[in-house]
Amino acid sequence: MGYGYVVEIPPIQTLTFYNGIANRGKMVAPRFVDRIERNGIVTEVKPTITLLEHMCKEQTLDDLFKCLEAAAVPSRTSRKFADLPVKIGCKTGTAQTGIPDTSDNAAFVCFAPKDDPQIAIAVYGEKAAHGNWLAPVAEDILEAYFEQVSASNVYTYENQVG
Repeated sequence: MGYGYVVEIPPIQTLTFYNGIANRGKMVAPRFVDRIERNGIVTEVKPTITLLEHMCKEQTLDDLFKCLEAAAVPSRTSRKFADLPVKIGCKTGTAQTGIPDTSDNAAFVCFAPKDDPQIAIAVYGEKAAHGNWLAPVAEDILEAYFEQVSASNVYTYENQVG
């Protein structure tokens, strides 16, 4: 989808949009933390704030999921994500700078797991040429996230020595 040079959408709004798609149409306000802990005790919980219960029709969501699945097939972006324990939904993006002999700006947005999303990521690169070049950044974040989730389901280490 092309927008031209005059539309400026902040990355956090793009991420909020894709998060809404991942949530099957429920758009929530972005948050960077879900709780604050001090010495292992939760001192504050940051609630989820719903912006829209239904951002579009179900058929539109089904079509969007098909597109995001298609972008994540092995012949395209997903070969970079082959070692992850889950499948992703993703989209690459390229924005021309309008400056002659300058590389394009790029974006990569994804969520995972595709069928039961827990995390959404947006990566932007100035003069990065193409969104596919940014996929390894998202891959590193997803690997760290799912290793942490996996480890937190088994072990809890806090201030332990020995």
